[in-house]
Amino acid sequence: KGKGKGKDKGKDKGEGKGVKRKGQQARNGLHLRTTRMKDFLAEKRDLLKAVKSDGMALRNARAEFRAHRKVVLQAVKSNGRALQFADHALQADKRVVLKAVKNNGLALEFASTILRADTAVVLKALKSNGCSLQFASLKLRAEGEVVWRAVKKDGLALKYASVGLRSREDICLKAVKKDGRALQFVENEALRAERRIILKVVKMEGGMFRYASENLRGDRRMTVAAVKSDGGA
Repeated sequence: KGKGKGKDKGKDKGEGKGVKRKGQQARNGLHLRTTRMKDFLAEKRDLLKAVKSDGMALRNARAEFRAHRKVVLQAVKSNGRALQFADHALQADKRVVLKAVKNNGLALEFASTILRADTAVVLKALKSNGCSLQFASLKLRAEGEVVWRAVKKDGLALKYASVGLRSREDICLKAVKKDGRALQFVENEALRAERRIILKVVKMEGGMFRYASENLRGDRRMTVAAVKSDGGA
């Protein structure tokens, strides 16, 4: 009997130690999780400050932060092109992409394929930079209203329009009036032969003389205007 009681006491002590050990392990685990959470929050706080100052700082962030919506939103608000460092899921997040292209239209390059075909997103990008048209879907680059908005912002955006729209008179005129250099992208032969328009263009950009119609390139007044402009005709 004495031996049995001794065994029971030993067993109780062993169980007691096991419970204490498990309790200590639980406390250690909780402490570790708490420490990790504090470290995470501190790192997040520092990163938010960094990307607010320079959105491109997102490039140095860990993957989990590049997938953190709040961090990425702050980064693209500071510099739209920081979108390139965001997780793919956030490059497909319309709110994030709209913030990015509002800051820098060229950030459209890093948006998902679906959002580059989204009219609202593309128009927002064009409002910031007309040449962001180059990153829009082919379908939108063939839509008159979209291309009109692009050349209204930057005549050189005509380069990225569909061939059909590069020959549409109203769009070509808008582009050339905005920036004479857009003449090189015009596919409308009638417009290249429009003396009044071409003369105005070559007076500003002599080098555009080479894109005038063959008849106008033989026009003495046109040639003189081009030479006077920059001597590069």
